[in-house]
Amino acid sequence: MPVPLFESIEALRASPTVMRRIWSDPNFQPLLDSWGRTHEVMLGYSDSNKDGGMLTSTWELHKAQHQLHEAAREHKVNLRIFHGRGGTVGRGGGPTHAAILAQPAGDFTGAIRITEQGEVLSWKYADPVLAEWNLEIMIAACLEAITMPTKAPPEAQQRWDEAMEAMSADAFTFYRKHIAEDAGVLEYFEQATPVNELEHARIGSRPARRTASRSLDDLRAIPWVFGWMQSRHAIPAWFGVGYALERFSKRSAANADLLREMMHGFPLFNSLLRNVELAWPKPTSPSPASTPTSSLTPRSANRVFAMLQQEFDAPGRRFSP
Repeated sequence: MPVPLFESIEALRASPTVMRRIWSDPNFQPLLDSWGRTHEVMLGYSDSNKDGGMLTSTWELHKAQHQLHEAAREHKVNLRIFHGRGGTVGRGGGPTHAAILAQPAGDFTGAIRITEQGEVLSWKYADPVLAEWNLEIMIAACLEAITMPTKAPPEAQQRWDEAMEAMSADAFTFYRKHIAEDAGVLEYFEQATPVNELEHARIGSRPARRTASRSLDDLRAIPWVFGWMQSRHAIPAWFGVGYALERFSKRSAANADLLREMMHGFPLFNSLLRNVELAWPKPTSPSPASTPTSSLTPRSANRVFAMLQQEFDAPGRRFSP
């Protein structure tokens, strides 16, 4: 069975259209029939985070899942989502139980596939007791997802979706301006993290770069996230989230109450903020402020470092549910 993979933000947004075209193609019907009209589609977490940041990646993955299930129902296809999650929060990691429950309500049918990265195998499966416990967590979450109420009240779900769309747009613009489209960030990244050493370590299944180019687009998502984590910056796990929360809560007095409502009623939003909370303390031990920027000769390095530090320390960026 060929498994289509949608990784970037652009690809996630196009995924329902692409799969409708495939599932409606007469030449594809015999294949679908031979598989019992079951088809698997894989969603990539690392690349969408590198493209758009934590909040936008989370929201676009959620929307893509729901829209793919809608398309599958239209074409009488039993869809199984293959979640290409990594071990760290910036690559879609975090508590498995919460992630399964955060899937679009009413879409989960009991079939799921999740990658387990080599970096976490020893933590989760090296000991038989731990392995059994982790499998129990997954089974329990799947059973709970199937049996829980299908959807929130339509008016509440509409409020939540509109809020997520607004915050995602703010976070995406902020992330693209200050991270993805700032050439100085890549320069800083290559000098403040061990990514260049990782290229030669040969510990991954693929090269760190797709081509010989030194652009961010050609750098694979795994070394991007791994480098930031090794340097204790954890940028993929938090950058832009606090900015979007702050902007949204300041637009109206009711928005802060809406965020609290979402925290308690919208599993996706709850899971997103809990994952950010998991990653948030990591840069403080040591803080990004301890990075020896004096050894970074390009002037842009100090500018980028100051921008990252300012965003991390911004007092209005923290949302208290």
